[in-house]
Amino acid sequence: MTRRELLSPEAIRRDIDRDGYVLLTGLLPAYDDEAFRRIVSTRIDRDISTITVHAYHDDPTTERPLHHDDDDAYVAITLLSKPEHDFTGGELILVEQRPRMQSRAIVVPMNIGDIAILPAGRRDAMGTKGPYRVIVRRTVGRVLSGTRHTLEARVFRPSTSP
Repeated sequence: MTRRELLSPEAIRRDIDRDGYVLLTGLLPAYDDEAFRRIVSTRIDRDISTITVHAYHDDPTTERPLHHDDDDAYVAITLLSKPEHDFTGGELILVEQRPRMQSRAIVVPMNIGDIAILPAGRRDAMGTKGPYRVIVRRTVGRVLSGTRHTLEARVFRPSTSP
């Protein structure tokens, strides 16, 4: 498959429906700390996206979906810090709440510059008796040392209607 096919909305939705998330690696070159700080300082006032900082001694919180009926959105999370260098711990964890089943956790393995695309609230899943809805929440494991920076953006699915 070409990179364009891998990044198509259909491929991303298929992978999210199958695995719960999509991890895009190698799309962003390694960034320069000083250049990143300049970009952030010039754009921090704009309401484009969110820079999230998790530091040592912070209590992890579970991000609940804002709207359970928001099936047309994804959250794209880009890791801006280098694991084991800038921070330890701080894994991205998805918790899927499935009907009449136990919740399950999925750890998303990320490195600097990786982009994880997650459902903003719910996703479809296929069970033995047909399709069902899964509520997806996300959290970050406790940061054991250092500081973890991520860039979060809400991405809407393209409309399938004419």
